[in-house]
Amino acid sequence: MIHQHAQALLQNLALERESEEFGEHPIIFVAHSLGGILVKRALELAAHLPVTGSNEELRSIFVSTYAIMFLGTPHIESDSVGFSSVLQRMVSALYPRDTLESASQQAKLLQSDVEKLQNINIDFSDIIDRFKICMVHETRLTDLNGTKTIIVDPFSAGPLHPGITYFGIESSHAGMSKFDSKSSPGYLTVSATLLLWSHEGMWS
Repeated sequence: MIHQHAQALLQNLALERESEEFGEHPIIFVAHSLGGILVKRALELAAHLPVTGSNEELRSIFVSTYAIMFLGTPHIESDSVGFSSVLQRMVSALYPRDTLESASQQAKLLQSDVEKLQNINIDFSDIIDRFKICMVHETRLTDLNGTKTIIVDPFSAGPLHPGITYFGIESSHAGMSKFDSKSSPGYLTVSATLLLWSHEGMWS
């Protein structure tokens, strides 16, 4: 499923950039949770497209990407069991309580593709140095049916890699991408980083 979603992301973004005449503008992705793995897969697909006229618009997504901010995205786990556990926690944390059946089905679908999802993270390491990267982790526990836990721990959300910026947001996993005001935890750091990148990207 993530492969089809990645293809759709590339196609829709390419169409939007063409229709709005933004085809030459740099791209900054802000991706939360599993959305970060989706962005990785999309960029991997675009990077390996043959350089031909029919692929030019899709490949330009990779070429034009300047930076990526990952919010609570799991980047590494020691084994498939650990990664499967992270996926289960993410789905449980992000789905509303009144959609538990849908959440369970989604978790099963994701866990059936654990190896593919891990390979996306591994393959992304081949192109990670091309982009400005910021990895952000949650610092507050999430209540999962009475058990409070960190959904994506700091190690998984921010594996050490040269040239990457790291920080934590004083929020739960579901809340770290939502800011009610300019005084919300993490807003200043996130907005300042995006503003810096936007200036750098336009002049790079």
